[in-house]
Amino acid sequence: MNKKGFTLVELLAVIVILVILSALVVPSVFKMVRNAKENSYEVLIDSFENNARLYVSRHRDEIEAHLDTYNYYSLTLEDLKDENLLKLPVTDPRTDEDIDLDKKIFIVRETDKTLSICYEDRECYAPIFLVDKITDSKNVVSGNTEGLHFNSSTNTYYYRGGNPNNWIAFNGELWRIVKINNDNTIKIIYEGKKNKTGTEQDGNIGNNTFDDSNANSYNSAVGIKTRLQNWYNSNITENNRAKVESFAWCIGKTAYSGSGVSTATFLSNECGTKTGSTTIGLLNAGDYLYASLDSNCTTSYKTTGDNGTSCKKDNYLYKNVYNYWTITPDNNSTKVWTVNSTGALGPTIDANNTAHIRPVINLKSNVYIAQGNGTFDNPYIIKDIVSVDNEKPVITLLGDNPMVINLGASFMDPGATAMDNVDGNITNRIIKTTNLNINTAGTYKITYVVSDISGNKTSRDRIINVVSGANKPELAEGMTPIKWDGTKWVNTTENDTSWFNYDTTEKKWANAKTADGSMWVWIPRYIYNITSNHHKNTTGNIEVQFSKGVDDNWNNEITLDLGSTSNSSNNKWTNHPAFTFGDTELTGIWVAKFEPTATGGVANGYTADWTCPTPGDNVSTKTIKIIP
Repeated sequence: MNKKGFTLVELLAVIVILVILSALVVPSVFKMVRNAKENSYEVLIDSFENNARLYVSRHRDEIEAHLDTYNYYSLTLEDLKDENLLKLPVTDPRTDEDIDLDKKIFIVRETDKTLSICYEDRECYAPIFLVDKITDSKNVVSGNTEGLHFNSSTNTYYYRGGNPNNWIAFNGELWRIVKINNDNTIKIIYEGKKNKTGTEQDGNIGNNTFDDSNANSYNSAVGIKTRLQNWYNSNITENNRAKVESFAWCIGKTAYSGSGVSTATFLSNECGTKTGSTTIGLLNAGDYLYASLDSNCTTSYKTTGDNGTSCKKDNYLYKNVYNYWTITPDNNSTKVWTVNSTGALGPTIDANNTAHIRPVINLKSNVYIAQGNGTFDNPYIIKDIVSVDNEKPVITLLGDNPMVINLGASFMDPGATAMDNVDGNITNRIIKTTNLNINTAGTYKITYVVSDISGNKTSRDRIINVVSGANKPELAEGMTPIKWDGTKWVNTTENDTSWFNYDTTEKKWANAKTADGSMWVWIPRYIYNITSNHHKNTTGNIEVQFSKGVDDNWNNEITLDLGSTSNSSNNKWTNHPAFTFGDTELTGIWVAKFEPTATGGVANGYTADWTCPTPGDNVSTKTIKIIP
């Protein structure tokens, strides 16, 4: 058998083939691996969102109430973990790194009132401006069709027809959208609350003069401007007033003409003069004409005959039960154009006569839609917009940290405050937990946790040291705690755990000083028991038990024998009279550490080491001071 090996050429050919195959196959393998990791990540995100749905089902009322005010609700992966809806560790299959538990899941109420749930990496949270929703091209119609029409000459949008689905809920009541102004503000007119039959109310706030002095200029009018502004201030909440644009209203005069006045003339004349900037006004006469689909209203309008009353046809602004004011004056200085119950528009009423008032405001262009499609049963609803916020709230502890309390003493937490860059003061949202046990000496903590509406969570701890053995020193005014650092006395604070320790092992007494240089030691309240040789000349034994507050028998293990002096007082506990001051029981007393001397210098006869005065030295005329 011929056992011939590979030639060099054959080996080179094989190598070339392998290189070509690897160039083709390896990238495909890497791509397959990447795709597998991406798919695993998508599955992981799906699990986050599915678990978030379980979270929503547990907290539905809270979340729905939140969405009534704000445009979204968010929770974090940490929230899912706290509800046992997420197992740790959570690893990103693309990088094999742990996923930050601060990652958010957004919950948004859609226009059909369903809730959508979206993990933040999918970038699917996108609040929509109301004006963008309304003016979407698929909502704009033309010709004689009921709905939203675009006026290219003024760059505005008008709703036209008898029911063009322009209902909007604002401030707890129903309004109708009249037009989208050329600055994208949204002009709306008041309708009122739904009544019990499910239809709109009359949509007015009463019957009043335009101006008591019979002037037809809104700039100078007193009666109607005051009435509108008072109604606005009393009825529109502060939160909703923030959504209203301060506006310069068109109040140019349009003259009555028996031959007719075109809608274009109204629109042109009205904005020739404007008010100063104000938040509330009335409908323009031209708005009423343009709301109708009837051709007589939009061409050469007349106020007499069928050519006048036909404007009520297919016109949502028509009210058949009353006349109401517009803001548009006639050339006649006492006349104001009104929408009449017949459907006609005309300057037939003097300014000092009465007609009904229908408030009109302009919503800001940046209000957001929360839900609704503009129908009477499902009106547009706008909400407070809260941008995606990643800044955590700030918790400020009130009182000292750390704190020292006596074993068994009562404790009142001084609390904390919380401020957020978006929500403001959120102190009422703080959740507090603690492991404090005032009956066992040790170090404990109170944890304060707060979250803002964006799900940003922060926490702070307060350290509580429960000390045994004696009542905590009560500093008098002007006293400063001091301690020995091994070489000198240094200032400290009353919550310094190394300031004192009355346990029998350390026997570290609390010291303090006052501004005049005096030094003091704290003697905590105690009771004592002479166990042997009571009132004897021989050495005996004495036991001491520190009190808790002014309770000398806090452990109920002793029998107090106050004031006894006989031998039978061996093994009887008694209290020290120094801790009773008149009718007041004291928790302890401060005792001067050093000898008294005269203010301004030493008494005559003292030795250099301050130990012994000269016999007969008289300091009775000098002020006593405590000095080393």
